[in-house]
Amino acid sequence: MSEHSVEVVAEFGELNFRFVCNAPAGSPCRRRPADPDVEEWDDTYPGEIIMDGECWAVEWVSNLGWEAIRPEHDGTYVSIPVAISYEARDAYRRSKTAK
Repeated sequence: MSEHSVEVVAEFGELNFRFVCNAPAGSPCRRRPADPDVEEWDDTYPGEIIMDGECWAVEWVSNLGWEAIRPEHDGTYVSIPVAISYEARDAYRRSKTAK
C-alpha cells in the first residue's frame, strides 16, 4: 500500500479531495535539508537533514494541483452516495429557457 493517498471528504455539503501522507518519520518524503534555501538534494547532500519534516509530496500537490499525482491502478475506488439539489436543477432549466 502506498504511503500517500487521496481522501474524499464531505465538508459543508461539498465533496473535496485531500492529498494525505501516512509515511512515518524518517521516510524519504519527510527528509529535507535543515537549510530552507536548499531546494534540491540527494543522499550525497553534506548538510544537516531533518528526518521528520513535512512531506514534500504534499507540498508538490498543493503547489502543482491534482495533475501532479496518478493512481496506482485504474478502476473505481469508491462509490459515494450523493443528494441532488432540485434548486440547482431548476436554475439550470431557467438558464436554458432564457436563451
